Amino acid sequence: METKQLNFSGRALPAYLGYGILNENSVRIENEVITAEYFLDCDGSVVHKVIWDKNRCELQTHLHGESHGTSWYPDLNKALTYDFVSRRFDTDKIFDYLTRKTCDMGNIHVDKFKPSGKDEKRIIYYPAGILLSFSLPLPEKDELYTSFLESLKQGSPINFFREKSAFLLLMDVNEQVTLHPITVAEFIVPLAYMTTAAGTFARSGLIRPSKILRMMVDESYNTQSSFMQTFSGDDINPYFAFCFKELEKGQHGNLMKMFEHTAKALRCQTIKQE
Repeated sequence: METKQLNFSGRALPAYLGYGILNENSVRIENEVITAEYFLDCDGSVVHKVIWDKNRCELQTHLHGESHGTSWYPDLNKALTYDFVSRRFDTDKIFDYLTRKTCDMGNIHVDKFKPSGKDEKRIIYYPAGILLSFSLPLPEKDELYTSFLESLKQGSPINFFREKSAFLLLMDVNEQVTLHPITVAEFIVPLAYMTTAAGTFARSGLIRPSKILRMMVDESYNTQSSFMQTFSGDDINPYFAFCFKELEKGQHGNLMKMFEHTAKALRCQTIKQE
């Protein structure tokens, strides 16, 4: 989506930033100091405060009045980038709050982000901070789906990215594994519009009620490199997985064995925890 912004002699306030959406009524400039607030789309509370003079930009982050970090750099781009590079999304209370709000919208699963570190990469985008991938399994591409794509107008926070061929793997109660070709539609959404997008998808009727066909939300970078994700399922299929790589038919057997091994390992782990 295009990002409209308020520009003050080269110091620009984007329409959304990190977790929040700009409250234009909050913008002030006094003695060449710009102040502004960004709010959470799910409840309207202030999540970011910007204090920006000619030489220093301070970015404060809050959740319902409680401070969750402050960063400062010569400009807003670097202040947000520094904040998000160092932020631990696996334990971050703001992201956890938005995750719960998103899942409450319907049959939606949000992956727990891994902490960035030596073996984990994270790409920070400005002004989004993090771009999210909303992945929708499609047993069929029907008229409802086609109409939804047509409804995504320019300026919508939901951006259709691609359709990708995938495999849905199921393990039943007898530990028998089956493999099913399936299409997964992928949409890209800035973090600030996470719950807005979730509500739009929930109201669209596109998300099937089955746990196995739920919508999946992850960091967009992860979806580019992910090979297979395995999940706990339902009473009929205790485990299921999505393989996001196109494979030759001769490789299907190895894929099914890989899934079987992973599912059984998860089962053993669950039994130990109980």
